[in-house]
Amino acid sequence: LGGEDYVIRPLPGDDPGVLLVGGGPLGVAYGMLELAGDVRLHRSYLASPVERRSSPDFTLRMVSDPLDPRYPGPEQALRWGYNAVMTEPWPALALYDSLDPAIYDAAKYPEARAWVEAKRRQARQEVQQAKALHLQVIAPGDVISLPTQVAALYGAEVTDGVTGRYCIERPRTRALLAAAIDELFTAFPEVD
Repeated sequence: LGGEDYVIRPLPGDDPGVLLVGGGPLGVAYGMLELAGDVRLHRSYLASPVERRSSPDFTLRMVSDPLDPRYPGPEQALRWGYNAVMTEPWPALALYDSLDPAIYDAAKYPEARAWVEAKRRQARQEVQQAKALHLQVIAPGDVISLPTQVAALYGAEVTDGVTGRYCIERPRTRALLAAAIDELFTAFPEVD
């Protein structure tokens, strides 16, 4: 069985009982959820010696949006059969301290730094909750998403020089994006 696969079948003989085998923790969880629904609906296979096997049709089943307050948490995602959840978007988790501490200088940008640090604490809780349920964790984000102070600090080194929009062709822009992604996987190695 794959990690999310499960088998449900009646016990052999006259004993009233059901055997549930999962290929991993998620397989057991999904099988138990399915069995609970089947018991509630009085599915006939529970009374006959027919084995039931199930595998997910999609290898990644993700629920979003982490910025929406109605977004289901990891427990609800698992109940609904998802195997992945989103955490805070990666641009909100980067402090850029290893590349340039001036970006979120605590003296110059205390509110902005405190906001990122709060998002990092929230993301740690989300990641821990999801991993405790054996769910995958995805950190979404736009490719060119940088703090507003980056344009003020670097100007034409990161923008197109005309409209003020960030430019991916600029080496400094690429370095900032690479630093943010590196920081994400260093600070949150559990992110899939």
